[in-house]
Amino acid sequence: MEKEITEFDCNGIIASAFIPEPPPIKLLCDEEEIALSFSGAGFLAAYHFGVTACLVKNGEELLKRVEKVAGCSAGSLCATLVILAPNRLEEARLDTCNLAAEVRAQPFGALTPGYYLHERVKSLVDKYIPDDISVANGKLLISVTEKSTRENKMISEFETRDELISALSASCFIPFYSGLGCLPPQLRDQEFVDGGLSNNLPRVDGMRTVAISPFASHDAEISPLVNTAADWMITLGQQSIKLNRINGVRAMDALFPPRPDVVQRYYEEGFSDAFRFLCLNNLIKRQNGTQV
Repeated sequence: MEKEITEFDCNGIIASAFIPEPPPIKLLCDEEEIALSFSGAGFLAAYHFGVTACLVKNGEELLKRVEKVAGCSAGSLCATLVILAPNRLEEARLDTCNLAAEVRAQPFGALTPGYYLHERVKSLVDKYIPDDISVANGKLLISVTEKSTRENKMISEFETRDELISALSASCFIPFYSGLGCLPPQLRDQEFVDGGLSNNLPRVDGMRTVAISPFASHDAEISPLVNTAADWMITLGQQSIKLNRINGVRAMDALFPPRPDVVQRYYEEGFSDAFRFLCLNNLIKRQNGTQV
């Protein structure tokens, strides 16, 4: 469904556009097996960590029904941690905060000559990938973009630990931004770059997917609530994102990390949005006396 938004001034119509109305909320059914999907987020990964913190603390009923976890770019790192190292999510959050502070301290952020964000991300990924990755096969899906064709690929099988690290590094690799002169990661003799260039919010075929995004979006079940008079939509990497000032600020923060207190607010917002989703679906189950 669409509704027409028209603006007027004293001379008549000055702008007219058809704005898609948000789809009706489909609540989770008790019997459903579900997938989680973490969108590309850059340095807004703090939002994803807030979501995962809430799900671990309050969403046991949801997590025990999760069969697959997908992710793109920074979201692929969170997806991997959920499957392979859920007990290290807080440690990883602090490391990403430190990386954001490191990039912020550079004269031109990640674009500073001689600074290679790709190498820093790869080192961070290597720290958290265990030797045994067998549980990830078929359960973890990573969105990447084939450089030569610009087509999206969803990688879900990993022969070795190094192959998984390469897939994660590729999903986060933005040409030029990730380091001047850095070559894209190779996977099975092909070069791949950031998955957000082709599919920023992957869905799992044949399975109800709970999508998570730090950008206000009609496509994500867990995302910020932003109320404006009219929301024009823009599609980036197959994700429909509201075209407004707030999302514009978030896009800048994703590439050029903000102050630590702002990063913390994104974390708290992710926690709050996830809690709202759990309440809406009657999925809150906590021990008596525990705090939200």
